[in-house]
Amino acid sequence: MKTTLHFTLLLLCISFTAFGQLNVKQGDVLESYGTTSKTTTTLEITLEAGSTDVGQFLWEAQMSESMPEEWQFIICDTELCYAPGILMCAESKPNIIAPGSEGSFKFDLVHNQAIGEGILQVRFFSAADHSETLLVADLYFDVSTASSIKDDVDSVTLNLYPNPTSDYFQIEQDDNVERVAVYSIVGREMFSYEHKVGQAYSVSELSNGYYMARLIGGNGETLKIIRFNKK
Repeated sequence: MKTTLHFTLLLLCISFTAFGQLNVKQGDVLESYGTTSKTTTTLEITLEAGSTDVGQFLWEAQMSESMPEEWQFIICDTELCYAPGILMCAESKPNIIAPGSEGSFKFDLVHNQAIGEGILQVRFFSAADHSETLLVADLYFDVSTASSIKDDVDSVTLNLYPNPTSDYFQIEQDDNVERVAVYSIVGREMFSYEHKVGQAYSVSELSNGYYMARLIGGNGETLKIIRFNKK
């Protein structure tokens, strides 16, 4: 038996408020799960413009106070990729998304093996009038450790099935799971139960859409967070 220490990093939710003709079409939730040498994860979001002209726009990001000092973000917009720690768009390089078109933004979190959680709030605003907010997106990140008394392969294969599901799910390799909590895509806890090996969980009463299942170990540590689709 060997003990292996892992870092689990997940964007738990994306919430946004649109003030103008700019919206978040989708966010690709990319989970980084591996040994402590894995120190960076990437989130990409797709913005879409409405039927009217958005014009040139800028952005600024703010890290919540709960985020560890060791964390740094590398942000790429439709025009430039910025150096680590730069949290504001250059006024000389505004972003442009034509009406009915899309543009992608990429957020690399370099967490330097620091455990923590918090929100990166990104405000998109008009280049002509900085007070005109077009969109505010809250990107929630959670970095935690997960210890396992099994081999690496067992930690990696900890999984949820069936996925997609319409009525229930179960957990593979669940010997070390003590509790299961399910969250909506905007971070609201839907239910939380003590776990028994082989136990199944009903999701038939949940609305269709994406959810997060947090698998918790005996010491309260997060073993893994898995996104699943309720159809």
